[in-house]
Amino acid sequence: MDEETDLALLKVSGATFAPLPLGDSDTLRPGQLVFAFGSPLGLDNTVTMGVVSAVGRQLEPDDPMVYIQTDAPINPGSSGGPLVNAQGQVVGINTLILSQGGGNEGLGFAAPSNIVAAVYDQLKAHGRVRRGTIGAVVQSITPVLAAALQLPLDRGALVADVDAGGPAAKGG
Repeated sequence: MDEETDLALLKVSGATFAPLPLGDSDTLRPGQLVFAFGSPLGLDNTVTMGVVSAVGRQLEPDDPMVYIQTDAPINPGSSGGPLVNAQGQVVGINTLILSQGGGNEGLGFAAPSNIVAAVYDQLKAHGRVRRGTIGAVVQSITPVLAAALQLPLDRGALVADVDAGGPAAKGG
């Protein structure tokens, strides 16, 4: 399992199961139709429909994980189910909701399929996810930070510090 992405790889013995094809989550755009499959509140085989609300959504400014935000109803029990595009491709794995009352308020989040594929490959090959390090502290650029630093874009990353003796320092 990988705690950072909240994903796990399980081996299921028995009959041969046909998987849904993975789609390219990098091609998702706000407004695209998606379907969330799961078992909310123990109700098996449930499907809900909505749109992609945002892509690359970080829940905290320096959170390393980004999500697909959708208004497709995702409720407790739907985590781990697929988020599927109109072409029948899995574009995400339903992960969490933000809610004041504990139910769907139109703020559902899914791990993007491209991240899921990378985590799957590493878990299968190594039993864990190996993350590289360059020896630098990287900070997400927010609109407020971009305005303060007079940057031309309000997104991306900023190298805030370099660890002495680390790979970034050695590389100049």
